[in-house]
Order: sequence, then C-alpha cells, then structure tokens
Amino acid sequence: MNNKKYKKSNATIEDFDHLGFFQSIPKSLSESIKNLSTIHNFYPGELIINQGMDFSSTYMVLRGQVYVFTTSYGGRNYVLAKLDPGDWFNVITCCNDAECNPASVSAESPVTLLVFSCQDFRNLYDNKPLFALRVMQNISNRSTRLMQKLENLALLTVSGRLAKFIIDHANEEGVIYWRCTYNDIAKRIGTVAEVVGRTLRQFADEDLIILPEKKCIVIKDLEGLRKKALH
Repeated sequence: MNNKKYKKSNATIEDFDHLGFFQSIPKSLSESIKNLSTIHNFYPGELIINQGMDFSSTYMVLRGQVYVFTTSYGGRNYVLAKLDPGDWFNVITCCNDAECNPASVSAESPVTLLVFSCQDFRNLYDNKPLFALRVMQNISNRSTRLMQKLENLALLTVSGRLAKFIIDHANEEGVIYWRCTYNDIAKRIGTVAEVVGRTLRQFADEDLIILPEKKCIVIKDLEGLRKKALH
C-alpha cells in the first residue's frame, strides 16, 4: 500500500454479507476471499492510493465512500468517481500490470476496505469464475456512469452540469442535505469553487433554488432546473 496510516480492522467479510457481491456465493469462494484478503480502515481525507506511484493492491469498498481523482500539473484535482460499498478499484491496473497508479483515491468518510495483493487477486480472478463475473459486473456498471460523466463534461456548460448535479442528488422532496463544500462540488463537475458559488446564487436569483442558511439546497422550480441541465 501507498499509505502508512491505515489500520487493520477486526471486521470479517461475514460482517458485510449484506453487500450484493457476497450474496449467494459458495462457501468455498467465501473462504478463499477470507484467506487471501485483509480488511483495513482509513480515516476521512486519508490518501489510499497516490497517482503515479507504484501499485501493489486491489480494493473493494466495504463501508463508507471514497473519491477517485486525478491531479493536473497545476495542482487542481478533478474527481472521476465517488465509490460506494460494493465498488472495486485498482482492478484494471492490477490485471494489466500497469507501471503505476493512473489516479489517486482518498477516503471521503471513515472507510473500510477489502484488500488483496495483485497476485492473490489475479489467482482468484483466474480460478473462480463467479468472483471474476461479479468484479466485472461492478466495473461495467461504473464504466457506464463514467461515460455519462464524460459526455456531460463535453456537451454541457458549467451551469448545465451544476443543475444536473442538483437534480441527481436531491431527495424526493427536492432537497440536498450535504456536508461537502463548493470546492467538493467543483471537483465533481469539473470547475472551481468560485464558479459553483456564483452559479448557485444565479440559480437562486432566478427562483430555481433556495439557499437557506443551513447547508442544503432546496429545488424551487424543478422544470426550470431541468431546462438548465440540458445546456
């Protein structure tokens, strides 16, 4: 691993049998996973993988959320994906024998990860078809989401991407309760915090949203916001 601050967890994979990946798998596969993997905890903000560094492990998120991001030469971070429990990362890097990590990964919240050495992961992948199938199902689903994100970056303005972000993350009442900052949102839609703040205020002036004092966004005009999300 690239990070020396991780803490080995006392949890076992049985503690996470509610995850789809572990449901209805044979006991022999469960035992193989248990024998070849370790479980580690990471703190919020802690770097798990560093872009450009040598790699040695493959991971699945068991608890919490992580950000996958790249860093430009100017030091600006751009979030490629937000991963949830059941999501794998560093799989392609491991399978392709890449020389280094193509992106960084950090813990957004307290995180628990299932960790394999690349050699052990490939042994399971080559010899356990169900294991390989479930890993690739997860990678395939995320590839679709990534293509949609790249399409948004190519075709939508910042205003359109922000409107879509609000719509996608609002609950049934049209409210986003968040702990993230303007900078966090900016990283996810490919802009900077100042532009996010300015665009949100513009949306509020146009009566599309309400910005209460508490950290939340309330959608006031959903149809108007949807129109914004098309441009």
